[in-house]
Amino acid sequence: MAHYNPFFRIVDGRPVVTDEEGLRKHREQSWKDHEFLVAHREELLKQYPDKWVAVYREKVVAVAPTMKGLFRKVEAQGIRRGDVKGEFLDTNPMPWIL
Repeated sequence: MAHYNPFFRIVDGRPVVTDEEGLRKHREQSWKDHEFLVAHREELLKQYPDKWVAVYREKVVAVAPTMKGLFRKVEAQGIRRGDVKGEFLDTNPMPWIL
C-alpha cells in the first residue's frame, strides 16, 4: 500500500523535496518523539509490557499487541503512520553480540 508523502514528489523516477520547511519541522518533531520514547521507556515498559506503542507529538496515541493493529489505531485517528514513532516494548530483549 503506497502512502502519500507531502514533502516529496517523484521527478524522473527520483524523490525530490518539495516542502523543505515542512520536512524540517517533521524531522524536528520526529526527534522530539524519539527523545520522549527514550526518556519515558521504563515507565512505558511497565505500563505497556510486550506491546507496540505509537508516540505522536510527545504523547502515546495508540497501543496494540501487533504493529498492524497499532497502525490501524493510528490511522483511525487521522494520523499518518509516517508521523508517529512506533516501538515494541520488549520485556525480554535479545542481547546484541558485536
